[in-house]
Amino acid sequence: PYMSKSDGRVVSNFIYQGLSEKNLTIAGDGLQTRTFCYVSDIVDGLFKFMDADISGPINLGSINEIGIRELAELICKKLNISKNFTFYNVSKSEPFNRRPSILSAKKILNWEPKINLENGIEKTIEFFKINYFQ
Repeated sequence: PYMSKSDGRVVSNFIYQGLSEKNLTIAGDGLQTRTFCYVSDIVDGLFKFMDADISGPINLGSINEIGIRELAELICKKLNISKNFTFYNVSKSEPFNRRPSILSAKKILNWEPKINLENGIEKTIEFFKINYFQ
């Protein structure tokens, strides 16, 4: 929630496109994977990191990868709309997979995400409906 309808990120793009009755636009074949972590989980991790007596980087995020096309299908299901996709060329510099290792966060901070992707998407859809479609 609280993302701009035009911020260019995949979750907000798909939700806004779906609610606007447009095709969901997918880069490449949609087989590239990403992980998504709900903002309150990240904030919780940041507070734990700031309170810890450690220095140096530590990864926060989700380890649950999902394909971009699979994400689009999930959002269509949550919106109860048909799966209508438009594919476009993907940038050669775009990585195929992204997944942080959160082993240090689990071990040192006793942190891991609590809100799963489906619940986060549902909360974001409700925000978009209330703020952009009423």
